[in-house]
Amino acid sequence: SMTLSADDIDVMSALEEDLAKQALPRLLDLRNKVNAGGTLSKSDIGFLSQVIHHARQSKQLMDLSSEWHVFYDELLQIHSDIVNQAMDNVERA
Repeated sequence: SMTLSADDIDVMSALEEDLAKQALPRLLDLRNKVNAGGTLSKSDIGFLSQVIHHARQSKQLMDLSSEWHVFYDELLQIHSDIVNQAMDNVERA
């Protein structure tokens, strides 16, 4: 089985910090915004695609760690909640 090198762990820590400390709070804010009937701005949409790009880049590393895997799945779930709700809101507007 694959094992994590020290470099992998450094990269994961940096990504986790980035995703957990910066992306996650903003994702949760966006979810609240669309759940309240709001729509996404251009910068919101840019941010969402950036998060997914970032997460996909680190997916290989996440596959090596069950804790990370849960976090990744949660990130994708929140992302798809936001996108689906935002699309509903646009259709209703």
